[in-house]
Parts: sequence; structure tokens; C-alpha cells
Amino acid sequence: MSTAVYELLLRHPDLITANTLIIGAEADLPAGWQTLLKTTGAQVLTWDWLTAQAYRPLGEPQVRFAIPQPQDITDKQVILLWPKAKQQALALLQLVATQVQECWIVGANDAGGKSIGKACAALSESSEKTDSARHCSLWNLQLRANNEFNWLKQAQSFNWQEQAYLTLPGVFSHGKLDTGTALLLEHVPAPSHGKLLDLGCGSGVIGLSMKAAEPALDITLADIDAFAIRSS
Repeated sequence: MSTAVYELLLRHPDLITANTLIIGAEADLPAGWQTLLKTTGAQVLTWDWLTAQAYRPLGEPQVRFAIPQPQDITDKQVILLWPKAKQQALALLQLVATQVQECWIVGANDAGGKSIGKACAALSESSEKTDSARHCSLWNLQLRANNEFNWLKQAQSFNWQEQAYLTLPGVFSHGKLDTGTALLLEHVPAPSHGKLLDLGCGSGVIGLSMKAAEPALDITLADIDAFAIRSS
């Protein structure tokens, strides 16, 4: 995605009100977008630190860096920026459906924006594409009510050296150990002491498995993605 998703929303300023909650990860902000949010008081909830930083002038509580939870959505008009990871998108919609039955979704066409209605068919009573511009699509969904939601039930895990590692939807290599990391772990031994930084930690498998092998290590796990931080 790029500024295009916001530019499409700028064509519909009536959707941006004090009761609007925008959920998503997109750090490229077009001219006029932050001004609209500041004027209306619409809120942003993002799991992406770069997006949170891009919105820094608005400050908290208007902009929050966190994993979305049901209580964040109560009585809100929700606009979801369609993520590239379909599993993550569908999980977010299940969460939204615990609190409200209407959701607006905007997505880049090359990331599945054209087929959002089809992708969400099992979760929605109806879907309508209301606009298309800047290679993006805007959809309105009437969601089927969902009585409960727990992120841990959306997680998948994998094993490495008799340890289990959990990943939430959207985290790199969700539910499995990718070939590159497996190769690295096989051939790069853990240092016996000192400090280790696992930058872009994802599930945390590199840092945590090295800590398991060498307990004297002082490890730091870091990532810009709140879902990765929670997973690790």
C-alpha cells in the first residue's frame, strides 16, 4: 500500500468523524490527511511502529500502537486498511464483529482489494464495493455477529529443538520455521556469553533458541510489529 489508500478515503470525508476508528498499518500519509484527522478527532490504531511514528503529531490517545482488542472497537465506526496477510485481515474482521456489525475496508488492488467481498464472504451478511480509485477499492461490509474472540486462538506454532514458538497472524512465516532461519540456526552457534540483539525478531526463534542453548546470554528481541512482539 501507499498514500493511495488514504487518498481514496479523502474522497469520502463523511466517513471520517469523531467516532471513526481506523485500524491498519500504512505509514505513507498524503497531504491533508492528518489535518482531516486532527479536525475530526478520528482515531488510529496500528500494530506497526512506523505508522505510529508517522502519526506522531496527533499524539495519544488519538493514535495508539497496539494489537487491536475488542474493547477498542466498542460503538466505533471502523475503517480497516486491508493488510497483505489475508489470515490477519480475516482475524481482524472476526474481532470487529464482536462489537459492531458494519465495517468499511479499503485495500490496494494488487493486495487483494478487488476481491475483498469474496475473501470475506464467510464472515459477512453482505458486501458492496462503493468506490474504486488510485488502484484501490473501498468496501462496505455487514458482518455476521461473533460472540467471542481471542488472539491466541488465531495463533499457530512450530517446534525447533524441542521448543515451541508461537506466531500470530501477519507475523513473518506464520506457523512455520522458514528455510533461511532454519539454515542460520543450523550453522551459526549461539555465543556462550555477552549480549545478543535479535532485530526483526518475528516469532523470536533466533534469540530465544540461542538463549535456551546458552542461558548466560543477555538477549534483546526487537521488532516494529506489535504482533511479532506479542508472539515472541
